[in-house]
Amino acid sequence: MDTSKKYIEMCERAGEIQKNHVYTTGDWAYDVTYKGVGVFTQYAKILPEHSGVVAFNYVQKLDESCIDGVSWLPRQDQLQEMVNGNEVTPAYSSTTFRLYHAPAVTPTAITYTDKPQFTTMEQLWLAFVMKERYSKVWSTTKEEWVAQQVE
Repeated sequence: MDTSKKYIEMCERAGEIQKNHVYTTGDWAYDVTYKGVGVFTQYAKILPEHSGVVAFNYVQKLDESCIDGVSWLPRQDQLQEMVNGNEVTPAYSSTTFRLYHAPAVTPTAITYTDKPQFTTMEQLWLAFVMKERYSKVWSTTKEEWVAQQVE
């Protein structure tokens, strides 16, 4: 699971995904107040300190106060499900891996190079979801999602 600073920033800025998510057990999140990554569990328990992960106490029904200041960090399987339910076709793989080698992304063009823009599968799949569902691409210069103009 990617808990890097870059992935957290990408997720925080993906408002379209954040606003529609309903938290459940096993969800990863970043808590802005405590500046830490955590997992929603059914029981309040502390994970080993060296792991850098805390456990959020999962209540049967989370209300707004429980998730205020928390950003969801989707797992790879959750991102893949957003694209086409539980089915992932080989066509996705081809397009997705083209995004992997696209560090120079602008709203109008993608310039492919050998240097990867995304270093984890979660980053890669989040970029794919944002492009396919919301027509947005990650701008490395602005460090935010920008609308991709249709030609």
